[in-house]
Amino acid sequence: MKPARFSNYAVKEKKNEKERSQLTQPISLKVPEELDHHLFFPEKETILEKERYAGWSETIPFEAFPYELLYYNNVEAYAPWTKGAMHVKELLERWKGIDSECSLLFSERKAGQTLGLVKQGIGLFLTAVFWMHGKPVVLNDFRFHIQSFNNIPVNMDERLSFILARPAFFILIDSLVSCSGNLKNNM
Repeated sequence: MKPARFSNYAVKEKKNEKERSQLTQPISLKVPEELDHHLFFPEKETILEKERYAGWSETIPFEAFPYELLYYNNVEAYAPWTKGAMHVKELLERWKGIDSECSLLFSERKAGQTLGLVKQGIGLFLTAVFWMHGKPVVLNDFRFHIQSFNNIPVNMDERLSFILARPAFFILIDSLVSCSGNLKNNM
């Protein structure tokens, strides 16, 4: 009888192990129309580990809009924009680090090495603006959505369109973030 109990335990343990491994398996998601933008999603599909986004994490790469990807694909996950004020300050702190790194690279005439950081910076800024207003990020028609937001810099929709078309003009996103000191102050 004892060997039978052991084998039942082994079977249960193997089943639990299989379930745990399935929890962390990556899932393939289509890039939804709301996030369709060549700068952030050159491919029409992307892969995420769903469980990583069940809650808030400081280590999330925001330039890829993971929470929004899950939301627009109807996958249950944490919705940080519902608690925007809580997260925007952290996003803007991350911005300061990216800004410093980019400034250093530009001063060393290594502008070609900045695209990844520039994308992160633009993604953080867009995320902060949308989340501050309690909304998930929308890239494909952001100008329409941003027009209804309050406490944003003048002509922000036009300036963002220019920056998204020419990410090398990173200094302009820095200017927008500076103008948006209101993001932190008006929450």
